[in-house]
Amino acid sequence: MTAVLTSLLRSLDGSDHPGRIIERVMHVAREHLGLQVAFVAEFDGSQRVFRYANGDLQRFSVQVDGAEPLEGTYCSMVCSGVLEPLVQDARHHPQTGGMPITEALGVDVYLGVPLHFSDGSLYGTLCCLSQQPNPALGESDVVFLRMAAAIVAEQLERDEIAEVGRAAAVSELRAALDGGLWVVHQPVVDLRTWQVVGYEALSRFPSESGRGPQQWFEQAWAVGLGAELELAAVRTALATLPLLPQDVYLAVNISPDTLLSPLLGAALGQAPPDRVVLEITEHAQVFDYRPATQQLQALRREGFRVAIDDLGTGHAGVNHLLQFSPDVLKIDRSVVQGVRRDPLRRAVTATFATLAAHLGAALVAEGVETEEDRDALEVLGVTAAQGYLLGRPAPWPADLRARGAGAAADSARTRSGARGAAEDGQGGRAAAPS
Repeated sequence: MTAVLTSLLRSLDGSDHPGRIIERVMHVAREHLGLQVAFVAEFDGSQRVFRYANGDLQRFSVQVDGAEPLEGTYCSMVCSGVLEPLVQDARHHPQTGGMPITEALGVDVYLGVPLHFSDGSLYGTLCCLSQQPNPALGESDVVFLRMAAAIVAEQLERDEIAEVGRAAAVSELRAALDGGLWVVHQPVVDLRTWQVVGYEALSRFPSESGRGPQQWFEQAWAVGLGAELELAAVRTALATLPLLPQDVYLAVNISPDTLLSPLLGAALGQAPPDRVVLEITEHAQVFDYRPATQQLQALRREGFRVAIDDLGTGHAGVNHLLQFSPDVLKIDRSVVQGVRRDPLRRAVTATFATLAAHLGAALVAEGVETEEDRDALEVLGVTAAQGYLLGRPAPWPADLRARGAGAAADSARTRSGARGAAEDGQGGRAAAPS
């Protein structure tokens, strides 16, 4: 008996959803006891609600999330101490023989135990039923079901705590959706002319949460609000486009899933397509690229351009590159930073530059923070860049343009011979996005 539960516990993954664990526990318990149905019932006021069930549900009229009066059930009697946990031959039992539910369901064997949370509060019951006799069942099986019930109760409590957290997260996200998010703009600078050619819009959220933007979006996807939050960020960003000079573009981040949202068109609104770059990000693996590819083809026909973000960080960027045929390639900071002194980083960057030239795509380096890396990138064929060296993210585009151009001009005046070591890895050039 204990070996069955020990084996079950060893097979459980702590990261599994509580509901999945509960389903497995019920299945193992029902099979071990040789009974026809197992269910978890929650006591909700005067109602008994079936939250989980396993086995021949139709035979016993059990429907998950179905409710019925609690009074007059075996469950209520067991929890009140009126009925023992194990009932054999229920139709002839002195307490259950005359109950309508016994006759209606043809119950022969019942085994049920209370489910208590860690604070002692009663959640409901874990029960098993059968229309067939099983005289082999005894007190050891009651102990077994109590042990199974302890596992179930722990998972129910875990799920309830998580649900409270989900509710709080949804409330916080709703506040962000109702105007609590804003954007800052980081300039993209042409390394040949030292002019600001575009901005990337970066989302920002209330700082008191202690979470960064990535954590906000991850949480939104976890509670089913990912696409909604991304579209809100797109709308907020595009509302700033009229504040930017007419000769620059604005890049907004969007995932393949959000591309398929029926609300995407409304989010893009009346923004001039030739001034908007859609940066494709990744929050989950894409299993079927066809719908997103078709959507991007339609957006391209309208004049929007497509950028692939985070090149050099893994298979997702490469897959996006192969599937989406982007207009802009963005090299991830993990490749860019240290490129001046690292032959491998130079080789990878030169390869991207050659590829961009072959595709006719622009090439942008992210995370440029030193003059020596900037000089090396220019020699390697990278024609546009963004990073703290060229301009930090800021809320006011006019200030950003001045700061970005100023930083670029200062860098141009102070360039040294740092580019020499990069010349051995020089690759093709691609036009800066404009």
